[in-house]
Amino acid sequence: MAQPSKLIQEAFDIQEATANDSDKTITLNGKRDCQILGVRVLYDASATSATRQLIVEFQDPDGNVIYEARAGDTQTANEKFIYQFAVGVADMTTAGRTDGTRVFLTTPIPPVAMRKNGIIRVYDADATAVASDDLTISVLAAWS
Repeated sequence: MAQPSKLIQEAFDIQEATANDSDKTITLNGKRDCQILGVRVLYDASATSATRQLIVEFQDPDGNVIYEARAGDTQTANEKFIYQFAVGVADMTTAGRTDGTRVFLTTPIPPVAMRKNGIIRVYDADATAVASDDLTISVLAAWS
């Protein structure tokens, strides 16, 4: 009987936290082919008055979109949201408050197969305040 392949889970913390940028592209440099199991995003919206709609795109090394996930709710000015795009989470269409200043929102994704040098793009679909909103991103991946 064949042994099942071992998947090793490793959180590689991208910490793409450059200030004043709500459109981030992360290239999975130096990593083997893998499955993305989750993307966590802290979105700190500036005072610019408008709604934000967060999208995570998974792209092959040539920039072709493999899979796209859109958060189930929007956020507004001066709000801090914690988004979790992950395998097995609930599809929240209304953000849940975790305390007085942060809001939590989950969106399910399938395990996304990514090639070495694949791209993860996280951005505000409305491009509300690209030069003043802040995103911090962490990724959980598994590979054999």
